[in-house]
Amino acid sequence: MKYFFASDVHLGLDIPGHDSRSRQQLFCRWLDMVASELDTFGGALYLLGDIFDFWFEYRRVAPQGFVRTLGRLADMCDSGLDIHFFTGNHDTWTFGYLADETGMTVHKELFNTNLSGRNVMMGHGHRLDIDGIPSSQRFLNALFNNRTAYNIFSRIIHPDAAMLFGQSWSHSNRRSRSISHTFREEKEPVVRYARKTMNTQTPSPDLFIFGHLHTPVIYPLDNNRQLTILGQWITEPTYAILDDNGIRLEPYL
Repeated sequence: MKYFFASDVHLGLDIPGHDSRSRQQLFCRWLDMVASELDTFGGALYLLGDIFDFWFEYRRVAPQGFVRTLGRLADMCDSGLDIHFFTGNHDTWTFGYLADETGMTVHKELFNTNLSGRNVMMGHGHRLDIDGIPSSQRFLNALFNNRTAYNIFSRIIHPDAAMLFGQSWSHSNRRSRSISHTFREEKEPVVRYARKTMNTQTPSPDLFIFGHLHTPVIYPLDNNRQLTILGQWITEPTYAILDDNGIRLEPYL
């Protein structure tokens, strides 16, 4: 069995030298490769959030674009492949369209499972209940996961205006911070979260996989346990593979 992981593709985001269309074409080629591997070896694909730079579903309206990606994912699911989609802070407002139209299993919370003999906890990583998360991020997390806020937004604002606002917010949010993040090892809140969870959850995870930080790293924890942070696809496409030999990060160019 092989298990593939990717996050932070940010389809729809255009920055100088790194346009969304080229990124989507690259991502679709990667999906084709993953489909071939899963057909041969079995396993699953886990997309751990921020695949889209902005995603918002009305009851009968979905975002324009992403046809190539959605078509690939639907074809993979139709052929019987196991695909899991996790909402991130940029694509949290999905309420059925992605699951219904593509066949993917959609997760809005952290997910625990056993893969290749490992107790794995995975998710995007933006909603971890830990110290050190800025209050502004906590507020946005609560707002974006509030159904009342979604209902007000979707019923009052026209879809064209909503999409323009969301895309503008997302793009300005990306321009306000660097694409890459310097991993601070023990100073990272996500490391503290992993260590706390190992001591409080049963069964204890021995492998954590998150996105969000845009920094590809496999960080050792206690007793051969590991924290894996997936990379971003905006400038340096990176994904992870888990099999009987362990987990590893790979570039995709």
